[in-house]
Amino acid sequence: MTGKRILAVHRYFYPDTAPYATILKSIVEKWIGQGHQVEVLSSKPSYGTLLNDNLKGDISGYTVTRLNLKAERKKPLTRLLNAIKLCAALSKKVLFSKKYDVVMISTVPPVIGAWVAAVCCKLRGTRFIYHVMDVHPEIGAISGEFKKPIVFKLLSAMDSFSCRVATPVVVLSNDMKASIEKRGVDGVEVIPNFEIGVAANESSLPYKPKKESVSVLFAGNMGRFQGLDKLILGLAECETDVKKHIELIFMGEGTEKEKLISIASEKELDESVTFLEPQPIEVAKRMMQASDFGFVSLVGDIYRYAYPSKVSTYLAQGLPVWAHVEANSELARNIQRNGIGVVSDSRREESLQEGFKKLLSLASDSEISRDSVREYSEKELSKSKILAGWAELIDKD
Repeated sequence: MTGKRILAVHRYFYPDTAPYATILKSIVEKWIGQGHQVEVLSSKPSYGTLLNDNLKGDISGYTVTRLNLKAERKKPLTRLLNAIKLCAALSKKVLFSKKYDVVMISTVPPVIGAWVAAVCCKLRGTRFIYHVMDVHPEIGAISGEFKKPIVFKLLSAMDSFSCRVATPVVVLSNDMKASIEKRGVDGVEVIPNFEIGVAANESSLPYKPKKESVSVLFAGNMGRFQGLDKLILGLAECETDVKKHIELIFMGEGTEKEKLISIASEKELDESVTFLEPQPIEVAKRMMQASDFGFVSLVGDIYRYAYPSKVSTYLAQGLPVWAHVEANSELARNIQRNGIGVVSDSRREESLQEGFKKLLSLASDSEISRDSVREYSEKELSKSKILAGWAELIDKD
């Protein structure tokens, strides 16, 4: 087999701290191991704390072109300017460099990045792979970012074009696949994300869960899509016998964190709810190993357009998952079918209280084995298995 010339594009790339920066690095290195020639188009690290700007262009046998893009969190104009710069550099590479066999881009920047890549690939006769981490503009319509009908209609047309050009579109779940297929797109592939980061170490925990309580950990961004306020309010409405045996632990940051702290205080749950600062991934994994359940939730219909990748990290630590999502979602069905956690149907108001009671019952009976949870993770979500899927995908013509 002759190695292919591949261009992989994303706003962030290793050693930046965005999760996809590390995921893409692993995919690229898998392709390099197959004998392909890979280039990466990205930016200097700017997702979190700025790192060393003097990064070498070559890493482990592949070339990285890093644009000088400014940090863009909570800066819509900067985000737009960065997207334009990245798309301009992408166009120049695809249209005017030696022809690539494959160009792959993900959903940062959303819609416009994939559309520019699709147009350029179509003009040049290059295979285009669209790695959809979030289905846009649908998810933007729910968040309010793309709520104007004319904007949504335009972006929907652009993204549907990108999906039709792609061979293939790659998504994280079958629910996301169904959403793309509704646009009349065929050949959509499902490749989930794997656990990222280094293994948990034996460092001291930032907080030790109470031994007399069932601990429920939420680790990650406390944003609008999680509906975490309902979890705290649900605990507040539980009977005293349930409430006194449950402990909620929130670890991370996000736009909703201050609101959640206020709700816990107003409901006099200071003894039952603990908030922790973001932790290095190896420490976060130790917290997962020390907790009884890992919580994940999505507000209505989000499951159709996104998949919470933190589930993979929970399961890899042997942590059973409590998912507060629609019961007909793939996530809910997987948890129930494989016995790796608890599901509460987010469409029913009383389901959270039922979920808390179920946790206490499972914990007292030791009904869910952490070893079986870890075994499921190793069988279905291992890094080696998922990267093998990417290896097979790139070899298809």
